[in-house]
Amino acid sequence: MAQLRRLNHDDLEQAVALSRGVGWNQTPADWARLLTLAPDGVFGALEADRLVATSSVVAYGDALAWIGMMIVDAEHRGRGLGKRLLDAALASPTIAPDAIVGLDATDMGAPLYRTRGFVDVAPIDRWGGALRAADAPEDTQVRTVEATDVVALAAWDVENTGVERSALVTDLLNTASAEGWLATRDRRIVGYAVVRPGRSHCHLGPLLAEDDDAVDALVAAAAERRARAPVFADVVRSPAREAVFARAGLRVERRLSRMTLTRRARTRHQRVLSDAPIWATAGLEWG
Repeated sequence: MAQLRRLNHDDLEQAVALSRGVGWNQTPADWARLLTLAPDGVFGALEADRLVATSSVVAYGDALAWIGMMIVDAEHRGRGLGKRLLDAALASPTIAPDAIVGLDATDMGAPLYRTRGFVDVAPIDRWGGALRAADAPEDTQVRTVEATDVVALAAWDVENTGVERSALVTDLLNTASAEGWLATRDRRIVGYAVVRPGRSHCHLGPLLAEDDDAVDALVAAAAERRARAPVFADVVRSPAREAVFARAGLRVERRLSRMTLTRRARTRHQRVLSDAPIWATAGLEWG
């Protein structure tokens, strides 16, 4: 039987090989970020010292935790490893007793999550393609994020999402291989966007904006820098978001379901990280 344990940076090479083997987009830097920001929340199943399955959980303060990296090697499916690793993540002491737990589920994974009490709260789509440059609205100014912007942007993210994920936002904005853009209007922050490298596609997100003009300006900046490069964006479905990403030249490549679990019945169906001003998520493993 496969042995379960927490993973650490010594497991990085095997983790990258596992996600690459199932066609996921994570890079070594993505796995390293997860192992650094959630050192007690990444789990693996090993057979004869070979990593064959993983799960992860990231705690955003006491209010929210996020399940991700639910991967089982194709040759090892049907043996209950997904259940064991999901249960290991859900039992993590990093999840506060009253926290909502969220995840983005494929059709394959959703039945398992429902057995553990998760409920569907919103459809989420992965958009892909090459960003198309467009004219930016004149009333919104966009520039590259500078080191002196990071603290203010991380605080703006917390204020506007209600979720304490400043460590993640700070890490993404400080990553040398990522690019960030800040949108302002009358010298007031109205949004920001990050693009980071992926295995096959760059990843656009998080992308937050107060209104259509701000998101169009940020997408235009990203398109100018990443013209013709393949991009993924994970987007909670809505007519307004569909219009933005279709206008940017992307198309839906995968459909998933955002699900939540809470031990408090009154918030059982609560949406998290799904509404304005979030236009694109930080990624399926981050919410």
